[in-house]
Amino acid sequence: MTARFNKLFFDMVEYGAGDSPTTPSTGEWVCFFRPDGIYVKDDAGTITGPLGTGGGGISDGDKGDITVSGSGATWTIDAGAVTLAKIVDATGQYKIMARASASAGDWEEVSSSSNVFSILQAADYAAIRTLLGLVIGTNVQAYDADLAAIAGLSPADDDVLQRKAGAWTNRTLSQLSTDMTELIQDLVGAMVSGNTETNITVTYDDTNGKLDFVASAGGGAFWTAVPGSPTRVSDTQFTITDTGGANNYASLLSKGMVLKWTQSGTKQAMIISASYALNVVTINIIGDALSSGFTSMKYAMEKARAVNWAVAGTIGATATDAAGHYYAPMDMKIFGADIRLGTAGSGTTTVDINDDGTTMFTTKPSITTTNTSDLDNTADTGIVAAEDSKLTLDLDAVAGTPGVDLYVTLFWTPNSHQYLT
Repeated sequence: MTARFNKLFFDMVEYGAGDSPTTPSTGEWVCFFRPDGIYVKDDAGTITGPLGTGGGGISDGDKGDITVSGSGATWTIDAGAVTLAKIVDATGQYKIMARASASAGDWEEVSSSSNVFSILQAADYAAIRTLLGLVIGTNVQAYDADLAAIAGLSPADDDVLQRKAGAWTNRTLSQLSTDMTELIQDLVGAMVSGNTETNITVTYDDTNGKLDFVASAGGGAFWTAVPGSPTRVSDTQFTITDTGGANNYASLLSKGMVLKWTQSGTKQAMIISASYALNVVTINIIGDALSSGFTSMKYAMEKARAVNWAVAGTIGATATDAAGHYYAPMDMKIFGADIRLGTAGSGTTTVDINDDGTTMFTTKPSITTTNTSDLDNTADTGIVAAEDSKLTLDLDAVAGTPGVDLYVTLFWTPNSHQYLT
């Protein structure tokens, strides 16, 4: 018997001498028992046997997928001969050959599910995490040493979480209060230090953790914010809003009013004129240049001060220190000057005003022919005459037909006023 077969079955029922099992399907053989030995029935119904008893038995040798030895007594299936198709069919989808029963024994068909098979068939660990809804950073928190340390704490009711000396710990409110007292004191101290409150100074005493309040004498502020939203027009002009002229800002901000503003430091100027038209007051100034980006413009409660010189009679010759000198009583912020003649001349009369011999006016005040004044001349930017410096008036040029009686006014303010509030 040398034919190959696809499947070989063993029927464990012992049949009578003339009996046999049902003829197997095409390509299949079935082994069965009779009282006198083992028989084989093929797919054609042919019965061979008894095996191993001589004549009619299966001889030793390679029979394809099975090797027979021991005069037909031993049948050995070749390695790799049993394919998936030759194994007993599964009873349905999602079955696993395993053993679920306790102890050793036969393999069993274990029922499973599509979910289990999707995990078994996943390409890698990342795919398995996705199937299980355990994607790190999306579904679950990645391991973090700080979180692990916090999870290991055992806080009591009302405890708070705090990091101390590089480690997380739970603290009572009393412990936290002790730790936070100095920090809170420093924060409050920083809030009040350098305060801008009126008529009171607040400082923080870090030694005893207290705020010190010192009240000053009452009274209005020296500087007041310029109303009407100041808007720059040029270095010497700005405008403010005064709807219908109801606030009379043109009268408030009149000639001589001192201004200061912030612009790369503190700048100062003096108003020389203010005029109202169509809800707008236009204001002209001399002194420091008003540049773009200025902020915090204010006016002083005191108008500009003046130094006056007079030269009587005919102004017919040039001269230095022509009208006596003036010593600065303090640091003087210089804005500009007005000059006048009692009687006009024919030609130009020019004066110069000096600080310890150095001019303060690059553009000299000059009265041209037939005129009697040259007003609102601006001093050089940033001029401050130091305390006790000597201010003098020079006659740099006189008219061909001289004018008569010269009057000069120099406008200034104490430079220290810029530091008042």
